[in-house]
Amino acid sequence: MEEIIPKNTSFKDFEIEYEFPKIGHITMLLNARCIPAAGKRPSLILLAIEDITDAKKKERQYQDTLTRLEKQVEELKGKEQKRPA
Repeated sequence: MEEIIPKNTSFKDFEIEYEFPKIGHITMLLNARCIPAAGKRPSLILLAIEDITDAKKKERQYQDTLTRLEKQVEELKGKEQKRPA
């Protein structure tokens, strides 16, 4: 974020994971952009933080289930090919 104000840049969907002492592992999505100085007001950084911990957990569960089902389908195909006609 130190580069946002001097370079007048932004970033979107920057994913970060952090282990908090009391609440545990959290996955966050960060978005930031510079709001230029106006009059006597200095430049500001607008920062949005979204907790995507649950969404990432559901995504992993979905992928695990999909992998398991694909493996089962392949096993069934193998058994079907081994059956006598």
